[in-house]
Amino acid sequence: MKEWSWGKTLCVSLPLFAVGFVVTYLGFKAITANPDSTEQEVELFFLYCSPQVALMTVALFQLVRKVKLRASGWVAMMANITQCGLGIYLVHYFVVGGGYALADYLQVPVLLRIPVTAIIAFVCCWGFVAACYKWTSRCSKKLFG
Repeated sequence: MKEWSWGKTLCVSLPLFAVGFVVTYLGFKAITANPDSTEQEVELFFLYCSPQVALMTVALFQLVRKVKLRASGWVAMMANITQCGLGIYLVHYFVVGGGYALADYLQVPVLLRIPVTAIIAFVCCWGFVAACYKWTSRCSKKLFG
């Protein structure tokens, strides 16, 4: 299969991501506008198995595939993220609620609340898992892979 150019990748990925983001944003905004919404209803629009999240994931994956890193610092950082990937996935569930609460406390606009929550959760989880690997390497390898 022939590799897509950057132009074609952008032409496919940006609309996919935009559609997924708009559906997530509008749904999340509508649910959070209702003070009687449950936590399950709020999470409905960013569950990993939802169609709009799948669209954004495919779009981001296509873009990331095109990036070629050569700087040793970036390569080392990506290697560490790769090593910590399963651990990040395993612990993120426990951090997302706190990340959202922090974004809410900081009065992050609704348009940015989900991406900010994702960044907060990622950074916290990555830091935790990387620290586990640094301080308890053997135990972390058994626990996180």
